[in-house]
Amino acid sequence: MLVFKNVAFTLCIIMTILSAIPQEVTATHGTVVTKIVTKPARKIFKAVGGGYKAVVKEMPYSSALGDTWDSWWGATDTGRTKWVVSTLQILKGGKEIFVYRSAYSDLSQVSGLTINTTSKGCILQIEGGDDHSGYSANLVVKDLTVKSRHVEAGESPELSHEDASYVDKEPPPEDN
Repeated sequence: MLVFKNVAFTLCIIMTILSAIPQEVTATHGTVVTKIVTKPARKIFKAVGGGYKAVVKEMPYSSALGDTWDSWWGATDTGRTKWVVSTLQILKGGKEIFVYRSAYSDLSQVSGLTINTTSKGCILQIEGGDDHSGYSANLVVKDLTVKSRHVEAGESPELSHEDASYVDKEPPPEDN
């Protein structure tokens, strides 16, 4: 068992471990000042294949996100989720492919990420949830554009699924 003799430092460590929001914690003991900067925990998933690279980042759920618990693919029967997808990045040969936020912003509890290449692009498969709250989301990338998304429940895909098309949409102009 690890024992700290400096009470202020011990409290600082405990506060840092329990912290889930970015903050700077300062503990003073005599003339010694200890500063620890914490950042929210993140889970990162990566996949590479056929010249494509995908990165999914999750962050802890926060009520500040403004959505109800049950609006997430991968939430449990109680409607709760601990992790939500905050970022999805797809690159081809180092060039970033634009991904609409709606293609990933309702996914949670990611458990796997796979890239399957096709003749004109790839299918990015994101799996998440567990047991009967599981889901599989497939994003179709063709000609360096995300064309569509299909999400289905793992247990009963015929009863619970969702499709989105991005074919007629143009990405917003880049900031200069």
